[in-house]
Amino acid sequence: IQMFRETSEGTLQNLQEFIDTERVRAVATTVNKEIVNRDVARYLHGHLQTRLMSMALLLEQAGKSNDQEKIDELLQSIEIELQNPMNRFEISEFENLEDAIENIESLWAGIVDISATFNFSNSNLSQQVVNNVYTLLEEAVTNAVRHGKATNISITIALKNKNHIEIIVHDDGEGTTQMQPGLGSALFTTICGDNWSLTTKPSALGSIFTAEITI
Repeated sequence: IQMFRETSEGTLQNLQEFIDTERVRAVATTVNKEIVNRDVARYLHGHLQTRLMSMALLLEQAGKSNDQEKIDELLQSIEIELQNPMNRFEISEFENLEDAIENIESLWAGIVDISATFNFSNSNLSQQVVNNVYTLLEEAVTNAVRHGKATNISITIALKNKNHIEIIVHDDGEGTTQMQPGLGSALFTTICGDNWSLTTKPSALGSIFTAEITI
């Protein structure tokens, strides 16, 4: 177990270095086309970061339960990801919100309980809107787990008017301090403009992420 702890700490440190903003930008700038640059940055900072973070937390759980088989499996998976981070490069595309949310739930299964509700039929939403919602939720959930250590997250997606939908993500983590500008906040602004916020719940633990998207 001591060996696991030392290995785990080293892995988590390497993970933090790997997802550092400057490295993400450095990898992205090796690709020529602007749209590919954007997609590479989104993949590294979004889906890959989420996958690595979830595996790191599962690794911690396996250590606490002395599950050596799971420890070995997760360490091998993390090593593979770090050695060739672009091997599974893809941009997730979803036809509807149900599929997008189901994907996020599966990524964090066993780590975070995620519940989601929406009060309207989303069958008429364009794929671009659905993908934007997914990107926002992926980043918001990752922030809640990584920075707030949340274990329960509630997602609400509501039709605000005929032209806009509102996304609200509540978590039970440690709350948030003033968010430093980075790829995450830049991503929120790219999709929503100034129509997003991240605040601490009043008189309670946890934070609230709110965003509005044009449909």
